[in-house]
Amino acid sequence: MLTAYKPEIFDGLEDFFTVRDQLELVKDNLTELGAVIRSYGLQKQVGICLLHKHFNLSAEERLVEEFEGNNSYIKPTTEYSDAIPYMWKVEHNQVSGEWVWFPLEFVRNTEQVAAVVERSEAVVNNQEFLTAIAAKLSELGMTDMFGISILHRDAIKIAKGEILVENTDDEGRILTFSSVPRPEVDPTTLTQTLWQFPTAEGFEVAGLCTHCTHCTHCTH
Repeated sequence: MLTAYKPEIFDGLEDFFTVRDQLELVKDNLTELGAVIRSYGLQKQVGICLLHKHFNLSAEERLVEEFEGNNSYIKPTTEYSDAIPYMWKVEHNQVSGEWVWFPLEFVRNTEQVAAVVERSEAVVNNQEFLTAIAAKLSELGMTDMFGISILHRDAIKIAKGEILVENTDDEGRILTFSSVPRPEVDPTTLTQTLWQFPTAEGFEVAGLCTHCTHCTHCTH
C-alpha cells in the first residue's frame, strides 16, 4: 500500500556516511532484489536506491526535483502540490500486517517528465510487485538500507565519455545534476546509490556518490 509523505520517515533515514560504510557488506543482496523487478517486467521503470539523507528538512518541506536546460535541481520546498513521488521506503504496519510505502523525494509533473508519470503508474498500480519487493527487502533485512526509485532522468542528455553527476551543496541544501566528462570524477571516491537491472543476471550501477566538500551522484 502506498501512503502519504511523513516527515518522521525522512528524518529517520541514515546519513550518507553511515550507509556508505555498510554498503560493501550488503550489496550482494541486490541480485535478489533485481530478480524480483525483472520477474514483473519493470526493469525499465524502476531501480533499487540506497536510502540516505544529505541534510535535514522541516516538517513542512519536501525534496522536489526540477529540470532546467540539461540540468536538474533538487531543493527543499513547501510548494509541492504539482509534484509526484519517484522514491519510496517501505515500512511494516504491525497492526494491519500490511507493507506501507512512504514517498521520500518528488519531481515536478511537467512535460519533461511525461515518461516518468507513465513509469510511475506502472509501478505504483502494481500491488503484487510492491508486496513482493517489500517482502524480499524484509527477508534480506534491508528495509532501512534500500528502497525503490523510478528511473526518471531521461531529460538530461549524456554525451559519449560523460556521466551524470550530482553535486550536493550541503550548506545551501541543493542537489544539482549535470553531465560532465568522466575524467573529471575520481572513481576511487564513488559509492553506488542507484541500481537498475536490464539484463537477465546481475545489475548495472545507475547511480554513484562521492562525498568531499559536497556529495556527487553519477548515473551512466
